[in-house]
Amino acid sequence: TIDILIFTGYPLHAPEAYIPYFKKHNITAVVRLNKKFYDAKRFTDHGIEHFDLFFVDGSVPSDMIVRLVILAFLLLFYYY
Repeated sequence: TIDILIFTGYPLHAPEAYIPYFKKHNITAVVRLNKKFYDAKRFTDHGIEHFDLFFVDGSVPSDMIVRLVILAFLLLFYYY
């Protein structure tokens, strides 16, 4: 297993820590909404799609970002 790291008081898990759970529950995509702390390949190398839709942490995402997230999941839902 991958150990929990502590960074600025918040627990962080490496992307690899989520892969078994995602595979078990047929999760096929990840949307990163904040700063880039990991390489997307850490998911895509395991067959999990990865999207970047950034907005300022702690703020409300724009309508466009919300629509893009919904669109991405709808497309993936119909694709898989």
